[in-house]
Amino acid sequence: MNIAGNRINATTGTSYAGALLYGCTYTAKNNDIRSCYTGIASQADQNIPNLIKANTFDYCIVGTWARGDDTGLQIVCNDFDHYLTGIAMSNATLVAPEPGVLDDQGSCTTLDPNPADNLFLTGTNPPIFPDLLSNTTDSYIYYYRTTGTDYQPTASANLNPILCTDVPESRAENCADFVLSANDVINIIEGTTQDQEMIKTIRRLVQVDHDTTAAVNLLATVNSRAAKRMALEYYIKKAMFNAAQQLLNSLPTTTQDDQFFKQLSTIKRDLAQSNRSIFELTTAEIATITNIANYRTRTSFEAQAILYLVQQREFPVQMEHLPAPLPAYTGTLPVVHLKTMPQIHH
Repeated sequence: MNIAGNRINATTGTSYAGALLYGCTYTAKNNDIRSCYTGIASQADQNIPNLIKANTFDYCIVGTWARGDDTGLQIVCNDFDHYLTGIAMSNATLVAPEPGVLDDQGSCTTLDPNPADNLFLTGTNPPIFPDLLSNTTDSYIYYYRTTGTDYQPTASANLNPILCTDVPESRAENCADFVLSANDVINIIEGTTQDQEMIKTIRRLVQVDHDTTAAVNLLATVNSRAAKRMALEYYIKKAMFNAAQQLLNSLPTTTQDDQFFKQLSTIKRDLAQSNRSIFELTTAEIATITNIANYRTRTSFEAQAILYLVQQREFPVQMEHLPAPLPAYTGTLPVVHLKTMPQIHH
């Protein structure tokens, strides 16, 4: 999912989130989000290479909020202004609780001095909360450029902001979109960075170069969970059932979501192979999807969407509160903490 170029102006004090992202693969980029309880809230990414980049968050209590396992999420090159805290990480506490986890933000090696390059502008005066807030036991490194500037964040005690020295590129250069060739993607060490570059390259191959074959070959070459899942969706869609079955056989079943993804993908394969639509699910298939939907993993949210489509079954979205002592959501933003809240109209 590509969320880009939106201007989200909430009526002051009434919007929970500019974007609430549960269990999906996404890039949120170049959005202008104002006057929300939280600008972007993300949950249940679970090793998916998601990206929140080059957005403006203004007059939000929290700019971005990662809750639960958001391993794989990068939050870079954003502007945070008029906030209580810029980036919050917390445990997920509703339904299927899980500890909050976030990857290191940015990187800083001799060959890759690539700081996160978020700007933390006007917070509260005096500061009440750090720019990087965490109520979890997990820690992550946040790489920044230049001390004593808006690039250098304050942080909760368990987080680790580190100065990245000798960064040759300006922020504009570092934050520019640069798409690698397929061969360069393959040569990256397996992990979040490779997955993120792979997705950018595939998007260019499909949308700009119109070279689906090259995109599929890249998916087949990259040995990551994200690549395998994307390839499987393609094989099923194109009725390449032998290739789909081989991938299904190779998928891990380590986590609950791994098991759910394999079950749901098998149902999708069976539907395509028997030339049935999503509205022709069997009783047993409905039961399997319902079981998946009753949990809170990445695949559970897809199962919920399927049941809403075919049976109009609704699954309430339970709104978590920001970690204490940040203010709970009541439908009204605590204007006093943010000094002056502008009246922004739709």
